[in-house]
Amino acid sequence: MKKLILILLLISSVFADADYKQAFKLYQSQKYKQAMPLFKSSKNPMSLFYIGAMFEKGFGVKKNLETAKKYYKYATNKFGIKEARHNYAHILFLQKKYKEAYKEFLKNDDYFLSQYFLGKMLYYGISVEKNEGDALYYLSMSSEKNYDLSIILLAKIYLYDKNEPKKAKKLLEKLVTGKNMFDRNLVNTYYLYAKALNKDSETQKQALYIFKKLCDNKKTSVSLEACVDYNFNEYIDNEDTESINKLIKYANTNNVYAITTLLQVYFFEENCEDSKKILDKLEYIMKNRKDYIFNASALNSYTTKYQEICE
Repeated sequence: MKKLILILLLISSVFADADYKQAFKLYQSQKYKQAMPLFKSSKNPMSLFYIGAMFEKGFGVKKNLETAKKYYKYATNKFGIKEARHNYAHILFLQKKYKEAYKEFLKNDDYFLSQYFLGKMLYYGISVEKNEGDALYYLSMSSEKNYDLSIILLAKIYLYDKNEPKKAKKLLEKLVTGKNMFDRNLVNTYYLYAKALNKDSETQKQALYIFKKLCDNKKTSVSLEACVDYNFNEYIDNEDTESINKLIKYANTNNVYAITTLLQVYFFEENCEDSKKILDKLEYIMKNRKDYIFNASALNSYTTKYQEICE
């Protein structure tokens, strides 16, 4: 009798595993409605994760974040599935329940996706006390596992906040080496890479080459910004008046980056009249254009610079 029970249990286990394998294949083929009952009948703990994912994304079922959270939480508490804990925390983050989300990410701090969010929250102080050391630690750990968002955020920190372009360049090389510059998933990374290259005189020519290629390809999302960078460098290096005309043209599109870059040129030339016009334009944008993020402190810094030069 015991032998028969053992055989039945083994047969049940095999079929349960077969259910999961079939469900997973269907899930990958986006046949979600067919996958759902097989996931539900499977004994594989990862089935709970995929059921949660389907409710989270609305794949084959009506989207329901609370139901998704229940499946993720059960998968986490019962089986310790890291992917489930992360997704549970991520939903809390999206719901702006940042403190709860942070606690869950922290319990999952050896998982690369959670490390990214821990780094981001600690660096920017999102409902937690800022801690640059811990932030860089988590982002570095996640970057070592080649998670692209961690690599990009860490590179931005080194490039813009810490003025260490060589570190930024080294990080971004992981993502761009041997890859197509115009891949829509990589174009922003390539642009950031060029910004890092441009900070180093030894690699500036390579940066200008990338800026020019991105500028010439009008279909890329960073085409205008790349054109601004290319022409700004042409002006600084060669005092090219045609580049100034192009920067004026780009600034007239009300692109804030183009406007502030042109302002740098006017400061360099000590052109107080045109500098004042640009400052007035920035003030107007800050007050009236909700689609632009341009804060008062940034405007104040430009105003102070203007006063130092022109008053």
